Amino acid sequence: MTKIRKLSQQKKLELKDELTRELATKADLELLKTELESKIEISHKELEAKIDKEVLKLQNDIQKLDKKFTIMFIVLAFLIVFINKDAVELIIKLLPFAK
Repeated sequence: MTKIRKLSQQKKLELKDELTRELATKADLELLKTELESKIEISHKELEAKIDKEVLKLQNDIQKLDKKFTIMFIVLAFLIVFINKDAVELIIKLLPFAK
């Protein structure tokens, strides 16, 4: 009977040792946690840089469009005045309301 107990005890110890080697320890989990946190932080910084780059690009595009619309408006106003002489009188009448 004692031999059976010794064998079962030995098997239990072997299984316990094997499980201990296979399972992650608290230190392993903590190391993994810090690695993941650093990777997340790097990803956040990369995304922020990309977002800032795109925002600057969009602001530049908006400025270009604003310039184009201003030029088009001036050309349109000039053409209206050039084609229709009565438009000058209308513009002069509307100028006091523009203030």
